[in-house]
Amino acid sequence: MQRRLKKFQVLPYLFCIISGLLTGLAFDLPGFSFLIWFSLVPFFAAIYKADIKGGSLRSLAFGIAFYAATIFWISNVTKLGLCFLVPMLALFPVLFFLAARKFWDKPLAFLSVPAAWVLVEFLKEHFWCGISWADLGFSQYLNQWLVQPVDIFGIKFISFLIVSANIIILGIFSKKASRQDICFIIFIFGFCFSYSFFRLQLLPPLSYVKVSLVQPNAAEEEKGARDSASQVVRRMLTLSKNFPAQSLVVFPEAAWPFLIEESNDNLRDFVRTINNPVLLGMVQSDEGFFNSVVLFNADGSRVGAYNKIKLVPFGEYVPMARLLSSIPALNGLSDLQAGKELKIFSYANKKFGTLICFEDTFSDLCRNFAARSDFLVNVTNDAWFNGEPEASQHLAIMAIRAIENRISFVRCANSGISGVVSFRGEIVKLKQGNKETFFAGAGDFDVPLNKQRSIFNRIGDIFSLFCLVWLVWIALRFRKK
Repeated sequence: MQRRLKKFQVLPYLFCIISGLLTGLAFDLPGFSFLIWFSLVPFFAAIYKADIKGGSLRSLAFGIAFYAATIFWISNVTKLGLCFLVPMLALFPVLFFLAARKFWDKPLAFLSVPAAWVLVEFLKEHFWCGISWADLGFSQYLNQWLVQPVDIFGIKFISFLIVSANIIILGIFSKKASRQDICFIIFIFGFCFSYSFFRLQLLPPLSYVKVSLVQPNAAEEEKGARDSASQVVRRMLTLSKNFPAQSLVVFPEAAWPFLIEESNDNLRDFVRTINNPVLLGMVQSDEGFFNSVVLFNADGSRVGAYNKIKLVPFGEYVPMARLLSSIPALNGLSDLQAGKELKIFSYANKKFGTLICFEDTFSDLCRNFAARSDFLVNVTNDAWFNGEPEASQHLAIMAIRAIENRISFVRCANSGISGVVSFRGEIVKLKQGNKETFFAGAGDFDVPLNKQRSIFNRIGDIFSLFCLVWLVWIALRFRKK
C-alpha cells in the first residue's frame, strides 16, 4: 500500500516532466511542432486541483524540463549561464500556476487560464533583460494559414490558442468541457484560418529591393590571430565576386575580424574591391567597445553605423558587474557598451534598420525599427551554438516579427541560417545542397516590400492588456464561485 502511495505521488511530477520534454521537442524539431497542441495536457492535469506547495513544485518540474529541452544549446557557450537561466525561467510556469489556480473552476476557464499564460509570457518578456525566447506561439512559425492574425494581436494570441486547445482536450477527457466551450474554440480557429487566407490573398508585394548575403562560416578561433583573420577576409572577398551592380552586400555580425580603428585602409580597400554598397558587422572602439554594423558606399566611404542596443547578459556584458566581480568565471566575459540610437540607413531610396543578433526577439524594438523602415536586416553569429536547433528557433522568432509588423526581414548569419523572410512569413534560405548551416556561401535575394505596417505595429501588445482586463472581470464577476 505504501509503495502504491509513493508511486501515485510521483506520477504528477512524471506527467509534468514528460509534458515539458514534449513541449520542448516542438521547438527543437519544426516537424514536431504539432505536439504543442496537446503536450501541455499532462501538465495541466497534474496541477489542476493541486495545493499551492504541490502545484508549485510540479510547475517547477515542468519548467525545468521544458526550458532544459528547449535551450540546452546555451551550454555550448556557457554551462554556468544555462544552470542560471533554466531555473530562473522555470519560475514562470510556477507563476502561471499561482495566477491560474483561481480560474480553473470558474466559468469560461478555457479563456481565463490561457489569459493567465499570456500575462506570464508578457512578464517574462519584460522582466530583467527580457526573454521572449520559447513563447509557445513561436513554435507555429511555419503554419502560415494560422498565424496571420498576429498582425493584429501579436504572437501571444497564438500562445493563447495553444493553451486553450490543451485545456479543451483536458476537459474532453475529464468530461468537463461543454459543447459551448468546444464550439467557441472551433469558432476562434475558424476565424484564424479565414483571416489568414484573406490576408495572404490581399498582400501582394508592391516592389522589391535586391540584397546579396555573404555567409563566411568563420570560426571564432580564426579571428584571434592576424594570419588566420586575414584568411577570413580573403574568403569573404572570394565569396563576394560577381554580385549584381545594384545590390546591397550584407555580411554577418562581427564579420570583420579586426578593430575598425586598426584597419581603416584595409577595410576601405576591402569595400572597394567588392564595388557595391556594403553592410558589415564589426567591433568598434569609441570610449568603449561596441557591437556594430557599418554601412559603406561602393567607393569605401563610410555612411553611418548602428551600435547594438540590447546586449546579451553574461555574453556581451555582466549585469551588476560590481556585485558579481568576486566570481572568477564572470571576469573573463565581454564588457561591451550598449548603443542608444535607432539608426536608420538608406539604400536604393529605401530605408532599413538593422538588428544585431537576438535583438529581433524584442517586440518593441522591432516595432520601433519597422515603423521607420521599408525592410529590416538582422545580422547574427549563431555559430556559438552549434547550429540546430538554435538556428531554427531564432529564425522562427524573426519570421513571426515579420508578420507582426508586415515588414520583410533579411537575415545574414555567420554560419546559417541566412535568407529572407517576407512580410507574409514566407522563408527563402541560403543553402548548399540540403545544408542550411555551417557552410561558406553567398547568394542574391529579392526582398519583397510592403508599404503599410500592421495594426500591431501601430498599437503594440494590446492583447496582453485585454487578457488582464478579462481576468480582473472574471475574478470580480464570479468571486463567490
